[in-house]
Amino acid sequence: MKYLIITFILSCYICTDLLCQNRSNNIHEFMNKTRSEEDNYMNFYPNFKSNINIDSVLNILETYRQDSLSNIRFYSYSIAHDCYQNNKSNSVQVINFILKGVVDSIYIVCKTCTSYLDEMPSNRYSKKNTEQILNMMDSVTDGLDDMVYILGRLKHDKVEEKLTKLFLAGRFKENKYAVAFYLAMSRLGDKESTDFILEKLRERKKINDSFIYLLAKRLVYTLNKSIYDYLVEIIYSDEKNCKPSNAEMDTKINCAYRILEYISPHIKNFPLKVNHSGDIITNDYIEALDIAREWLANNQDFEIIK
Repeated sequence: MKYLIITFILSCYICTDLLCQNRSNNIHEFMNKTRSEEDNYMNFYPNFKSNINIDSVLNILETYRQDSLSNIRFYSYSIAHDCYQNNKSNSVQVINFILKGVVDSIYIVCKTCTSYLDEMPSNRYSKKNTEQILNMMDSVTDGLDDMVYILGRLKHDKVEEKLTKLFLAGRFKENKYAVAFYLAMSRLGDKESTDFILEKLRERKKINDSFIYLLAKRLVYTLNKSIYDYLVEIIYSDEKNCKPSNAEMDTKINCAYRILEYISPHIKNFPLKVNHSGDIITNDYIEALDIAREWLANNQDFEIIK
């Protein structure tokens, strides 16, 4: 029995080593092929299952992350993200790796990394990850607005101070950066920023598709009760200024439906739910809107899920 146990353990080590070697070869083969196709960002890269050794894969990718070709660097971060998708317990290591691409000089690499980071839930970030972001904010360029949004949802006592310093230093002069700053500060509970946002919102004369698709989701991001109360006002409006999801329909619809889709997952005990596509689960949208309006009228002190 003793020898059987020893044999089993040794076989496990051998299998693990062979698996790592196989993955290593797959990555090297893929990168060598990609190197001959400069500017190609559309290749299918090797997929990894949940039992990977994330540290061994990231060690392999580290060299490619520093490559002179931007598409090689791009795929190093994409493969790392794929590892996270297959096993989310690897999040801390993967976040640490992808953060290095945020300051890449090539736009597509930088924006890909910030989009990967933005989709990761706040609880996947370690305190060290947050401190890394705080320390690198002075160097971020193309993805500055994305990183501000990410920073705004991370719990750290230095976040508000850092964002304020960057604002005072003139880092958020461009409109999209200023918007990100105020929304992030509102999420952090800054009343002055929230009041400023509401003042600007009140100046809008019309709620339409541009508001819904460019701003509404970010307003939901704030998880701020005052901002949500403003969105609730839109739900009570009967104006039809938005295009339906069905492109073949010529008529405009009430923009309230889109707002309901955005806020439903974030309000505790809300009577409407959304599916995986983000659509309200209902067979009758008019009835769903009536249900939402009645519930909101009776629950004006609703709780936002944070």
